[in-house]
Amino acid sequence: MWIDVCCRGGSARDHGAGTPTVDQLLAEMDRLHIDQSLVMSVWADVISPEHANVQLFDDLAPHNRLLPVVEVLPEGGERFLDRQADGVAWFANQGAVAGVMHCQRNSFVLAPWCSGQLLEAMQAVHLPLMVFYGDVSHDHLFEVLCDFPRLPVIFHEVPRVGYNRIAYPLLKQFPQLYLVCDPPQYVHIGLEYLVDRIGFEQLLFGTRYPICEGGSAISGLMYASISDEAKQAISGGNILRLMREIRHE
Repeated sequence: MWIDVCCRGGSARDHGAGTPTVDQLLAEMDRLHIDQSLVMSVWADVISPEHANVQLFDDLAPHNRLLPVVEVLPEGGERFLDRQADGVAWFANQGAVAGVMHCQRNSFVLAPWCSGQLLEAMQAVHLPLMVFYGDVSHDHLFEVLCDFPRLPVIFHEVPRVGYNRIAYPLLKQFPQLYLVCDPPQYVHIGLEYLVDRIGFEQLLFGTRYPICEGGSAISGLMYASISDEAKQAISGGNILRLMREIRHE
């Protein structure tokens, strides 16, 4: 099974040419034989996150292959102000499979003193948190991994230039941290190196659609010199396990 944890899609934006629609995303999945995709909103950068989340649910509802990744904030917005546990539980019950933070865009930080109430709520229902390498302080990420050991954290857009002296030590120390194997990770024997150093249990498959050519991620995993067990876990098994652990009321 192929499950893409890193793509964007939604209804067309009249004022935003080039944003990927649901139909375009489904066509790309058919082309690459991807079974399911975790989808972030194409609207979140131009309208308030709470409205973008509603739009995302509406756009993806008719398609059981498309799984919503909602944007989460530590406070503010209809479903968050002083009711973060209720807001996160509502997201999980609506079918969200992860929550993504865009800290710099929304002027907050990942640190527990700022986002701790939200992180506690996400940990309580095992809703995975997605963060981007260039968007968060890595010291703050370390604090969160220490303070919330039962919260799965998915690390997106990790640079691959030689040895990553930030990401790799964090992955070794914290089993709840997951690295997205998107196209930049498939340098020469890149995946083999990761599996040998970290293991395959913390690696997830992602295409970065529509930014990258997804075929490179598919071929990079298919032709890697790793075990079939590792390929099955990375292509879909690991994220499927995380999604099954999400608690619903």
